[in-house]
Amino acid sequence: MNKRSILIIVISAAAVCAIIFGIVFSLLSKDDKGDGTDTTAETTNAEVDVTEDEEAVPEETTGNDTERAEPEESTSADNTSEVPKPEDTTKAEGTTKADDTTKAETKKPSQSKPSQSKPSQTKPAETTAKKPAVTTKPAETVKPAETAKPAETAKPAETAKPEETRPPVTRPVDPDRTEPWMDDFTVYDANGNKVYLTDYIGKPIVLNFWATWCVPCKKEMPDFHEKYLEYGDEVQFLMVNVTGYDTMKDIQAYLNETGYTFPILYDVDLDAVDTYKIDGYPTTLFIDAEGYIIARFRGTISADTLQKNLDKIR
Repeated sequence: MNKRSILIIVISAAAVCAIIFGIVFSLLSKDDKGDGTDTTAETTNAEVDVTEDEEAVPEETTGNDTERAEPEESTSADNTSEVPKPEDTTKAEGTTKADDTTKAETKKPSQSKPSQSKPSQTKPAETTAKKPAVTTKPAETVKPAETAKPAETAKPAETAKPEETRPPVTRPVDPDRTEPWMDDFTVYDANGNKVYLTDYIGKPIVLNFWATWCVPCKKEMPDFHEKYLEYGDEVQFLMVNVTGYDTMKDIQAYLNETGYTFPILYDVDLDAVDTYKIDGYPTTLFIDAEGYIIARFRGTISADTLQKNLDKIR
């Protein structure tokens, strides 16, 4: 190997070292500027392809309808500076002449967007102001206690009407008489007034118990009515209807039908029936003017029997 060949090799090695140094220097200088882009030297014969932005997707170009065409950049053998793209990045070029016969082509560094540090979008801290506490309703004022109404003056108790009392009837004391003396009872007249048996003491009494549903009673009624008309006020005929076992409607209808006018008394409470223990109808008692019971008959009595007993009590 001759000296010429050795010289060429040394010069070539020096050129390569210079290129490498230039690339390293440019990388370091870019790092210092903080653009964070990597550069790589590519050697091409005539043109340096500009790499598109990493984030853009290349689209196919057809004919004249080219949406995006990359500008061709020519590099001169002596010193070629690339036109920076519209993007924010600047491309570092380094060209070094090595040999007159060798054109050092610089590989265009790949363009990459500098990391644009977006301002941290920190939402403003939400105000944690507490919602105003709900105001509680003010305590209701207690109404003053109503004054108790004065106690109503109690109405005086109605005085119960004293039960009508009859003066006791003195029973005559006659050691020679053996007949029972009459017992008093309460019945009602046609006007609803109370009537007592002792009201009629002092006159002879014919006391007859009857009812509208009693057939034997109706059978003897004409004789009683005849004698009533005959004796008038001399003998007291008391025709006691057992109203507790009868009805006022039937009684009135019967009297209207027959036209009897002797006094009718109404034993509504059956007091007279209980007093004399009447267990069959008709029943007739003959009582003298002093209150002694002269005779008692159960069932229908004839006109003759009626007349005989009337003679006894007169």
